[in-house]
Amino acid sequence: MLKDEIISVGKFGKPIGKDGVIKIEIDPDFERLLKKLKFLFIYIAGNYVPFKIAGYQVGQVHSVKFSDINTPETVAWMTNKMFGIHRSEIPSKYRIISKSNIDITGYTVMDDKKIVGLITAIIKNPGQTLIEVSSSDQKVFLIPFVDALILDLNNTSKMITMNLPEGILDL
Repeated sequence: MLKDEIISVGKFGKPIGKDGVIKIEIDPDFERLLKKLKFLFIYIAGNYVPFKIAGYQVGQVHSVKFSDINTPETVAWMTNKMFGIHRSEIPSKYRIISKSNIDITGYTVMDDKKIVGLITAIIKNPGQTLIEVSSSDQKVFLIPFVDALILDLNNTSKMITMNLPEGILDL
């Protein structure tokens, strides 16, 4: 599996219980994709290796169970290893959010066909990612970088079109 086909989204914790379940820490931007995933990919000896998901638990502690792994001993080697998901599993709006993917600093943000400004920083908070946008008249805006506000993302033109809530640029 080619490295640029996988996006790193989390890290394994320690095994939980006796059935081969392992705790995971996943980027909050990707948590809701967990239910749809069939595989997680782990970088082993220069290649990304897929592991089929048999089940998962989403809550205060997230965990995953893989097919054919049934004891804590057989899953323990994954502890502290990073894992990723295949690009094809990620909706296009999310493809830029991952730390290991594209840096959107310098992208232009548009709202309703007018330029808001350039992204000068990405602020990853536990609950939500914000983008810091500087306008041509030296104003700085903090805008939530969430699926509901992103209309289009064009990596070629480095343009993000958003549907910003009324008044957000007046704060």
